[in-house]
Amino acid sequence: MELEFIKSSTVLVRDGDTEVLCDPWLIDGAYYGSWAHYPPVDFDLEDYSDVDYIYVSHIHPDHIQEETFDHLNSDIPVIIHDFQFDFLKKNVERMGFDVIELPHNERTHLDGDLFINVLAADNCDPEACGSFFGCDWLDDSTEDYGSSQIDTMAVFDNGNSTLVNTNDCPFELSRPAAENILNDYGHINYLLTSFAGAGPYPQCFENLTERKKEREAENKKRDFLQKTENYVNLFKPDYFTLFAGIYVLQGKLAELNKYRGVPTRGEAAELLQQRGNINLEEHECILLNSQTIFDVEEGKASETYTEVDKDWLREYIDTELKGRKYSYEDADRPSLDDLKEYIPAAYERMDEKRTQLGFKSDMDIIVDLCDGGCAQVSMSGDGYEFMTVDEARQNEQYVKYDVDPRLLQRILQGPQYAHWNNAEIGSHITFERKPDKFERPLYYCMNFFHA
Repeated sequence: MELEFIKSSTVLVRDGDTEVLCDPWLIDGAYYGSWAHYPPVDFDLEDYSDVDYIYVSHIHPDHIQEETFDHLNSDIPVIIHDFQFDFLKKNVERMGFDVIELPHNERTHLDGDLFINVLAADNCDPEACGSFFGCDWLDDSTEDYGSSQIDTMAVFDNGNSTLVNTNDCPFELSRPAAENILNDYGHINYLLTSFAGAGPYPQCFENLTERKKEREAENKKRDFLQKTENYVNLFKPDYFTLFAGIYVLQGKLAELNKYRGVPTRGEAAELLQQRGNINLEEHECILLNSQTIFDVEEGKASETYTEVDKDWLREYIDTELKGRKYSYEDADRPSLDDLKEYIPAAYERMDEKRTQLGFKSDMDIIVDLCDGGCAQVSMSGDGYEFMTVDEARQNEQYVKYDVDPRLLQRILQGPQYAHWNNAEIGSHITFERKPDKFERPLYYCMNFFHA
């Protein structure tokens, strides 16, 4: 069995003549234009247009990018988990590809000696799901329960070697699924595990001072390495590779890169060595250049890893990436009245979800619309009202959302145009919190604030 690292979460698993391309994102501009690869893609995307299968772990744009799929052969079947809801399936089919939905934790033969097994991040456990976001749609019977989480992990094996791809699965949520893999497969030869977080904190929070952002960025680097250590120490693989979330911000958001708290792979490997929480002699950390192949049975890479030069990266961002525009920047700017029209239906949809979850908060949401106007949205069922941003900020408790009105209009229109979560991951939303406290369900509910 061979693993070819391509970019970020995009890898190729090869066994004999069977090839599976995982999570294709190979063109700059994911997340409404803000994410870019480094080093840049310098190969022909059509090199991967004749694989046997494509596996997509979940719907985030750095795992299923439409522009990349445009360069792939639509005759290639796409393997996904059989989620409770069909949003991923419909997106794949909309791009012209046939979908193979696999049940949770069912070892499935592909071709030759290669098998795949796809497991839901929440292990198809409603209690695990509920502990993170709440499973509001469940009734008293869980007989037909399927995963409502967006992520999956995959196991590839050929009867001799076993490779586990954890994608973006949170360790705390996904530990039961990981333990199932251990129980079923025993020894793990190769592990793909993420090492960084792609969220908006701290770079997008304007209530933080510059020094606080820098400090929180350093803390974030170390906090996410705990996830890597947890997975490695659980699976105890012969080899593991740091992957996923390898990107920089381009365009007008490029100035935020210094606060993201995302190390390079070389930095992450050095930090793991310093922390000493993994036995790196027994579990070897393998860093791979783009298009480098690692032979799992032989334990050898096709070339030696070269760490990115930071001076080159800074210059690349300054001279090449900063000047790029996002697609929504060519759109007409909406008026305040244009944006206000979406708010009644958006509030109704969001409040229905909030009520289903049984969530209440004294923190209001301030949605900065444009031209100094905003919608102040209650997270305790008291409706919404329009006022100026300055008036709304007199409140004692709030989270303010500020996003380019052109992208905001698309978000408010609905997920087929743009989505709050993707805008957040893409660092397009600037937040202000008063006080500076985090309530996970609040942000989850806001994902439904669209008309």
